[in-house]
Amino acid sequence: MISLKVCDNCSLEYDEILADCPHCYSGQIGASQGDEKSSYTDRKISQDNTETSKDFRLTISGDAVQVDLETAKLHPNFGLTGELLYFRFALIFSPLLGMIYTLSQYPILFKTNSFWIIYSCIFDGVLFVWAYWLSGQLFKFQRKTIDYIYKYLIVSAIIGIATAYMCSNLNNSVFVGPSPLILVHFLKLTCFSIIVGFYVKISEKIKITYLHIIKKNDPFFSAHNINVSTLPNDTAWLDHANGFSDMTKNTLASNHKTLANFSGRSTSEQLPNVQSAGLETVENFSLRIAALKNALNQELITENDYKKKKKQILDEL
Repeated sequence: MISLKVCDNCSLEYDEILADCPHCYSGQIGASQGDEKSSYTDRKISQDNTETSKDFRLTISGDAVQVDLETAKLHPNFGLTGELLYFRFALIFSPLLGMIYTLSQYPILFKTNSFWIIYSCIFDGVLFVWAYWLSGQLFKFQRKTIDYIYKYLIVSAIIGIATAYMCSNLNNSVFVGPSPLILVHFLKLTCFSIIVGFYVKISEKIKITYLHIIKKNDPFFSAHNINVSTLPNDTAWLDHANGFSDMTKNTLASNHKTLANFSGRSTSEQLPNVQSAGLETVENFSLRIAALKNALNQELITENDYKKKKKQILDEL
């Protein structure tokens, strides 16, 4: 049989088997019921402050902060609104407009080039179904959604280029003839892929909503009393170094210098002389130097960042 007791704070009944009243938030004893929501919000922000160093981390470049989904949702630029909403509609309507244009060329091409009408409709139909599925994925706010978008754009561009190449060799009349169906098809797919790919790459809204990355100097942090100025970037570098270490797991630490030097670079990386240090120290610093060089080669950091961070690593030695 359930035995109830009355909470001294909110005067509501709850099962006495529970240690605390489920109607109240812990730590709010003595607060008035009208101030309960405000007090809980302040406590949540305070808790976020104390856990910032544990839950947040700097990106490799050091100018942005990787936050969790719940924190990203608090940002005013988060969500499928504004420019992202237009992007969602463009994603769906691009192949749909392609099918409409193809059907408009039916009277011109039906008797002589009906194959290209069917061909264009099929591919635009497939892309439309794919785009419609992608538009649903946009509501999930996950990093993999961006990967799905990039795959869609790459496949679209390949289809456009392959179609143009094939048509120019088989039947040039639908490429530059009375009905430039394939030329329009090619331009639509390639231009859309390039423009959208560029947008996804630079959009701050995309970074906040799906990658959960916020600029370090964003007013959002100060507005929510979250201090990120003291966040160390050791975690970011450690993650990058560990990933690079996994890739070169069977390589001696002394060879990381060679792995960090790619053929595209004119200068080689000279590792410090650490003969007096232990083997573990040598491997640790070798990994950090290699990860730093790899980040520079992948253009994840600038040359100035590279020199500054390299000096910091050498100063620790």
